[in-house]
Amino acid sequence: MNAVIIDISAYTILIFFGLYTIFGFAGLMARNTKTQNDLFRRQRFFLFATHFNCYVALLADNPSTFVAVLYVMQLVFFFAVMKIYTFFYDDGSILLNNNMIMCLAIGFVILTRLDSDLALKQVMIAAVASILLLLAPFIVEKAKFMSKFTWIYAIIGFVSLLAVFLYGSLTGGAKLAITIAGYSFQPSELVKILFVMFVAGILSKSTEFKNVVIATSVAAAHVLILVVSTDLGAALIFFITYLVMLYIATKQWWWMVLGLGAGAAASVIAYKFFYHVQVRVTAWLDPISKVENEGYQISQALFAISGGKWFGEGISKGMPYKIPVVETDFIFAAIVEEFGTIFAICLMMVILTNFLMMVNISTKIRYPFYKLIAMGLGTCYTFQAFLNIGGVTKFIPCTGVTLPLISYGGTSLVATLIIFSFIQGMYVLENNEKQAIKDEKNKNRRKSRSSSKRHRS
Repeated sequence: MNAVIIDISAYTILIFFGLYTIFGFAGLMARNTKTQNDLFRRQRFFLFATHFNCYVALLADNPSTFVAVLYVMQLVFFFAVMKIYTFFYDDGSILLNNNMIMCLAIGFVILTRLDSDLALKQVMIAAVASILLLLAPFIVEKAKFMSKFTWIYAIIGFVSLLAVFLYGSLTGGAKLAITIAGYSFQPSELVKILFVMFVAGILSKSTEFKNVVIATSVAAAHVLILVVSTDLGAALIFFITYLVMLYIATKQWWWMVLGLGAGAAASVIAYKFFYHVQVRVTAWLDPISKVENEGYQISQALFAISGGKWFGEGISKGMPYKIPVVETDFIFAAIVEEFGTIFAICLMMVILTNFLMMVNISTKIRYPFYKLIAMGLGTCYTFQAFLNIGGVTKFIPCTGVTLPLISYGGTSLVATLIIFSFIQGMYVLENNEKQAIKDEKNKNRRKSRSSSKRHRS
């Protein structure tokens, strides 16, 4: 009976998540805000239906009280986030909130499947971070003075990365984390937010050649310290984010061409001088021939993905434990194996809708500092997801970055929640600006009407 439940759930989960994705795109294409919000509110049913079906399958495989309690904890957390955000930010983005919770739910489900203790830790970190970040949208909306601390962001960020280079521990050939009082965290995840705020602060003031050179030099210093630490995934994220922000600020395409050319040259140099990079490129080019050594991880990931086919093996029917560090860097392979390729495509569409929302906010907001922050944070989030999924599927060499909101990892989770909170703040700010313009137009109309009445009399 339990096997039948798991088999049926493989299809019901896919149906509900597919409908969730469709409602997201339908809402994006809707012409008015009321229709959008109605679609996004209906979307929530499919969110909770997907989550519920996943845990039905998990409990069918492992009828554990702990797993049941874990599900209830998540349910309470999701409802609390929705209600609290609606109460404090009734004009916030429902879609961004839904997608954030959906990605968290997928992460919690697959982590419960892999290791329920890790899932519990992830839920607790998410809950605490969400409480602490509750005021972030309000702060972003009101605190326009944040643009005055440009160089403080740069100094804190660079010093943090330098500390990792000097005192960080090696993980998979790269210095990623630093340990303080027994707790390990990855500063680059948080520094990328400070980096975006620095770039936004300096380029929003002026895009003259001198200012661009200064911004580029500081950005290069951040990227260089990451390269020396062999944290190449983070270095790529910083680099691409800076190029996108520079292009948005200057509207000069040749800056992008120069940057990409310099990046290509740097990649060749990194391959020549870093054994860590050579190993990853070798594993990417022909993992099967190196399956016993360098290619083992990516080969196991590809076996898992191919085993999942279109509809997945079903929860608990795959073998994700054969993939090294599956709970962090290679969690996408576990998702494809047990949920299927169609589910994975829907997940990528959800990530894409997040990016489209962030770009939309960036294009509409008038304040240059926030316009650049929205685009920068959106690029950070989306490009990191691209690097993770691309590396797992052998589209690009593996870079060792996590899948935002889904992979296990406290620092990555907190950093992504900060990104979503900041974007929500800018969405509220954009709505307030829109309402202010509307009020001003109405005020002018009333003045013109009263003036015409006086002329008639």
